[in-house]
Amino acid sequence: MNQKSSVTQLTQFVPWLMTLDISTIGCGPFDGGCVVVAEALQMALGGQVVVLIRSNDLADHAAVLINGLLVDYDGPLPPEAFIKRFSENERPVFRITGYRTMRARDLPNAPRDKVLARHLSTHLHNTGISALDGVG
Repeated sequence: MNQKSSVTQLTQFVPWLMTLDISTIGCGPFDGGCVVVAEALQMALGGQVVVLIRSNDLADHAAVLINGLLVDYDGPLPPEAFIKRFSENERPVFRITGYRTMRARDLPNAPRDKVLARHLSTHLHNTGISALDGVG
């Protein structure tokens, strides 16, 4: 399956992702829950958890890099378009300049919940998203 087809199929799951309840961590996917969502996506699809960064290398948001696409709760896009969408939607105080692999000390105020991440990952598996050709 080509990358464009994978993007189309992943994007179809965005409305379903929006119905997932991550309220047990006290925040949503864009106000602190991005790490849990990124970990769930990685468990289900593979890839690498990354963070969007500012010019001083400070992390601002977690996502997953899969086959050259960045994926979060809002869906997959090529990195440049993903950063643009995030910047337009979230209006971060500091400009996002790129992305890199997530480190243990990144996003210290974002909750971590491996049990919830596994639960969300199971839902992704049950929908068949992990079986997409060319993803993971």
